[in-house]
Amino acid sequence: MSKFDEIISNDQPVNGLEFVDSQVVEAATIKRRSVVGAIAYVFRTFAIQIIAILANIALSIFLGPEEYGVYYLVVALIGLFTFLSDIGLAATLVQKKDDPTRQDLRTTFTVQLGLAILIVLILVALTPYWQLTQGFGRAELALLYAMAFSFVMTSLRTIPSILLERELRFDLVIIPALVENLVFYSLVVFLAWQGWGISSYTAAVLARGIAGVIATYSIKRWPIGFALDRRSLKSLLGFGVKFQANDLLARIKDDLFIVFLGWWLGREQLGYVGWAKRWSTYPYQLTVQSVLSVTFPTFSRIQSDQNLLKKAIEKSIYFISLMALPMLAGIAGFIFPLLALLPQFAKWQPAAFSLALFALQISFSSISTPLTNTLMAIGQINKNLWLMTFWTILTWTITPLCIWQFGFNGVAIASFAIGLTSIIPAYFVKKAVPSVTFWPHLKWQTLGAVLILLIGWLGREFWSQSLWWLLSGMFLSVLTYAIIVIGAGWRRFKNEVQSLGVIPKWQN
Repeated sequence: MSKFDEIISNDQPVNGLEFVDSQVVEAATIKRRSVVGAIAYVFRTFAIQIIAILANIALSIFLGPEEYGVYYLVVALIGLFTFLSDIGLAATLVQKKDDPTRQDLRTTFTVQLGLAILIVLILVALTPYWQLTQGFGRAELALLYAMAFSFVMTSLRTIPSILLERELRFDLVIIPALVENLVFYSLVVFLAWQGWGISSYTAAVLARGIAGVIATYSIKRWPIGFALDRRSLKSLLGFGVKFQANDLLARIKDDLFIVFLGWWLGREQLGYVGWAKRWSTYPYQLTVQSVLSVTFPTFSRIQSDQNLLKKAIEKSIYFISLMALPMLAGIAGFIFPLLALLPQFAKWQPAAFSLALFALQISFSSISTPLTNTLMAIGQINKNLWLMTFWTILTWTITPLCIWQFGFNGVAIASFAIGLTSIIPAYFVKKAVPSVTFWPHLKWQTLGAVLILLIGWLGREFWSQSLWWLLSGMFLSVLTYAIIVIGAGWRRFKNEVQSLGVIPKWQN
């Protein structure tokens, strides 16, 4: 056993070890904090997602497709302006090898706060445009202004969050998000139940922003101040501009396209698309998003160690696919009988096909996104720019054709087709880290997920008969997946869990 593994497996205090060199100590610290942070992050994110799922079940009952469509549209509009609120400085501070100076932190804070205020002013000044082109009334405009104000709240939280990420304290990073979601979802559900309609979101967004700032500064404070250091800004923009160009393409591909869909499809059909997309993303947010929040700063810290980076990439792929693929396959396979058995959700049955396809598409993204995240963490942002340009062009060319042919379901059909190109990032990562492998870390999870999908789809007439039949089908799927992944792939499963160093070694 290496000194590195011995440190972790025995849970020795790293700072007190004098017999290992500084690189081993740093690697051990990174691994310990990353693993513990990832586990804490996943469990707390799981709590957030459970809250979100329960809230969206209630909102799916209290709100109709048109109200859901309005919220989806406003979120997309705000997403476009999110690009202007950050010129990549935050990501640069996380990715930066050296510790950021006080001037770096204050310059970033000053720039981001100024941009946030500018966005609020722009959105308010464009009020006649929103009224004319989007048909926004008083309630829609109030929601738009509330979400614009949230940019200011977010800018106040940026530096403390960056410092926590650089310290790999992911167990603390997630706490403000947990507070925000508790405040947001409890308030929005209560107000929707009281009949506030779209205004429920307005009040909840304002409360969420304020709660997030209070929670963040109660955990991490910093010598807040204003600065605009040219040298600091120039050094940060080298990576930041490319990072933000990548984000701009993502906004054009996703948020701007949603605004276009709102104009083309109308609010009701956009509501179906938004509802299907939202529900399909929960497994991704629970698993992939949690891991990505840990891997970007972690991979940035170990980017010069090819062997350690290879192991980290393979481990992240294994655990992401282990958790995400069965949930996504279960959504795609069982959504039809589930909606058929719940009369409260009958109004959402037209969106079932889209939800299934979105879930399958996200299963591809759950593997490709960690790889594009890897490219960004090791400084190969140009490849990410190429990929995002490619996917943006495909979205804006294929999706309109599919909508013209298949109606609003064409959005999901096009998304699934574009998702098939997710293999390309694997090629780029393989060139950057030649020793990394992919299929050995995916094969059993992929086979198990395919069987879940087949059980759900082929047996849908049985699972639609009653709730007990449906639960039986789900149990059969879970059992099948466990047999495949833990049974056939037992040795691999055991080795991967043991390698985390947070549980004792199992006896063979």
